[in-house]
Formats: sequence, structure tokens, C-alpha cells
Amino acid sequence: MSVLTLQSNVSSQRAQRHVQTTQFGLNRSLQRLSSGFRINSARDDAAGLGVSERLRAQVRGMSMAARNAQDGYNIVQSAEGSLSEITAILQRMRELSVQASSDNLTTVEQGYLDKEFQALLQEVSRLSKATKYNGQQLINGSFTGKVIQVGADAGADFQISISIAGATITTLGISTNTVSTLAKANASISKLDQALDNVNGQRAKLGALMSNLSTARDHVRVMKEALAASESQIRDADVAVETSSFARSQVLMQAGVAMLAQANAQPQLALRLLG
Repeated sequence: MSVLTLQSNVSSQRAQRHVQTTQFGLNRSLQRLSSGFRINSARDDAAGLGVSERLRAQVRGMSMAARNAQDGYNIVQSAEGSLSEITAILQRMRELSVQASSDNLTTVEQGYLDKEFQALLQEVSRLSKATKYNGQQLINGSFTGKVIQVGADAGADFQISISIAGATITTLGISTNTVSTLAKANASISKLDQALDNVNGQRAKLGALMSNLSTARDHVRVMKEALAASESQIRDADVAVETSSFARSQVLMQAGVAMLAQANAQPQLALRLLG
């Protein structure tokens, strides 16, 4: 049975409660639409927040891992590029050695060949010292046991080791080579063959290493895309759903406010009875 009272307006209180609930939903939809996130605080989805934060850490870690892999690729590519130049120099030095191994040359001509030979030898020495990446020498024999982190997690499975053998005139065994005499020029041919085999073998290893780093980089990028999609599905707002919810809350808010006005007017009926 409905009772007219002045002290308590239960209908108004009920309408206020519904309006407050609608206001909360309206504010939540506004926040989600303005931020683009379904989860803006732990209150929105505590479990989803924990999962999405872990996925976000993985995604950010993989972004850096991809950069690391690219940097490692650039390091190896720089070293291989210098070794390519050294190979060309060694080839020319071998040509001079073959030319100087013939008796059809005079002593003066032999000296000319040796001058070019020694200049090329010094250029190999210079390249072995000048080839650097971020201040670190690459082909002087000191760049060994270096680790490139190519994954978002810890452990050897997420790392690639880089070791670049030295390509100095000493490690190549040609530091004392000369073509000043026929005998020395002939001996130089064999030493240069060994040096070329050494450099070519190292270049082959670096080529395989570049392939590994490139594969690791591409794999990390694919994994990053997959995890980013998962994180987005959990955390990002569905604009279509939130727009629909926002429109529904707006209609309910208008209706609730109208009914609250009606409920607040009910005590006026009791005053009429008082005369």
C-alpha cells in the first residue's frame, strides 16, 4: 500500500540510486572511449590487468630484442665488409707475388713490385685496426665471446654469441712477406694462399652468423605482433560496444533524471492534504 509521507521519500531514494548507477556506467564508457582502453585501472579487470601487463612487458622486451639483433647484424656486416676489402688486397698481393716469381724481371723492376706489395701489406694492417663498431675493434682478434640478446627472456636460448677471428698481418701469417727476390716471392704465394683460405673461411662463418641474426630478428618481430594482438584484445576498448553502452547510459540517465523529478514532487501531494 502506497503511503504519502514527508519524512521519507523512498521513491526519490530509489530513483537516486538508479541515476547514480547509470552515471557510473556513463563515466566508465566515457573513460574507455577517451582513453581507448577497456582496462584503465585494476578495478576494471584485475586478472586481465595482470595478464596484459605481462604481455606488455614481453612486447616491449621483444622490441628491444629486435633492435639488438639488427645491431648485431650490423656489427657482423661491418666486419665482413672489411674482410671483403682485405680479400681483394690479398688477391692483388698474390698477383704481385706470381709476377715477381719470374726471372724475366730486373732487380729494379723487382723493387717496384715490392714497394707496391709492402704498401698493400700496410693497408691490410691499417684495416685490421681501423675496423670498429661503436668504438670496439672488430677484426684485430679482440672481438670474441660477445653476446647479443635476441629474445625477451633470460637464458642462452635467447642469445647469439659472436666471435670474430683476427685478420691482422700477424694472424694471417704474412707480416714478413716480401717479393724483393724470386725465392721470397715464390714463398709468398703459398703464404698468401693460406691467408686467403683463412679470410674466406672467416667470411663464410660471418655470413652464416648474419643469416642467424636476421632469422632471429624476423622471428622476434613475428612473435611481437602476435603478443601485441593478444594484449590488445585484453586491454583495448571495443569502440562499437562502448559507443552502444554510452548511448544506452545516456537514455537511462535522461529517463532517471525525469523520474527523480517526479519522485521529488510526490511530497507536494501530502501538503495538499494539509490544506
